[in-house]
Amino acid sequence: MLLGSLGFGVSQVVAAVMPGYVSFVVVLVPMGIAFMTYVTTLNATFQLSVDPQMRGRVMSMFMLVFMGVAPLGAPVVGLIADGFGPRASLTVGGVVTIAVVTVLGALLARTRGVRPRDLLPGPRGRRGTSRSAGGEPAGPEEPAETRDGDDGSREVPAAR
Repeated sequence: MLLGSLGFGVSQVVAAVMPGYVSFVVVLVPMGIAFMTYVTTLNATFQLSVDPQMRGRVMSMFMLVFMGVAPLGAPVVGLIADGFGPRASLTVGGVVTIAVVTVLGALLARTRGVRPRDLLPGPRGRRGTSRSAGGEPAGPEEPAETRDGDDGSREVPAAR
């Protein structure tokens, strides 16, 4: 979710500095993909993280906040575009998005204890794997008794 919104903010800033119409339109494609990634992930997270009995109420509040802030932000963006030009409004929107995502990412990392290296692929950090006390990734525990089949497959005897 944070990567999608960060990509959207960066795309806004990049779009603001595009010299021509064609290059601007080309940058709109990744901007749209990043925005849809953010919105889809946010929507799914909200729907899956609440009890089914409360889902309608939570989604109505989500839509109120998500769509309800547009009348507050649109005049501000319009004033910036009117006074300084459309490039300035795109730049301000992108910089504000990047700043908010950076602050929220830092707060989430701090409250949840996530280190940046845990998000990187490879041996130093693997997302979704737990680590043992020695820092090595904890793998699935293998049953004590296994038998190799004729075709190379491994069989685990049934529990007694």
